[in-house]
Amino acid sequence: MKNTFYFLSLLFFTNYGVAQNSEIKLNKKELKNSIKSFITSELAANKRFIIDNKILQKPTFNKNLYLVDLFNSDYFYLIQRLKVSSQKDAIKFDKFFSEDEFKSMREQIKNKKYKKWTELIGKNYKRSIDENFKNKSYYSIPVFNKDFSFATVYIEYINSGELRVFKKIKNSWILFGTSQIWSAD
Repeated sequence: MKNTFYFLSLLFFTNYGVAQNSEIKLNKKELKNSIKSFITSELAANKRFIIDNKILQKPTFNKNLYLVDLFNSDYFYLIQRLKVSSQKDAIKFDKFFSEDEFKSMREQIKNKKYKKWTELIGKNYKRSIDENFKNKSYYSIPVFNKDFSFATVYIEYINSGELRVFKKIKNSWILFGTSQIWSAD
């Protein structure tokens, strides 16, 4: 009886520890700083389009689809890495992130604390004075993997939407992979 109790206690605490470690906890300050870093980097790099101040909360191409639905292996299967020079450079993005990271990404997307980029980065935000400017792009909040080395964002233009994966290199976010989700063409 004593051995059984000992075994069950050991089993319980071992599983409890595993369950606790399976959740990815992101530091809120680091998350906010990473979002600021990402959008600032995109504003500096984005020459063709003006990023709209409104943070995209829902894809516009399908009224039954929510942004959180895009952050799973089914949609990440479509992402292709840029600059593939050999077979070893090819990445299967549906397996690149762990299920815990996908879950964490969905939780980050659900956090609708910020509605406008100016709430995060202030008045340094570059935008068009003309609200009817045709070359606007709309960004979701970027979401990050557990070590903040990759950011994924959903972007819509006037006639398409895509998922983009960025890799942090030094203090910049470099486009690493992309997948078109829809197109009006």
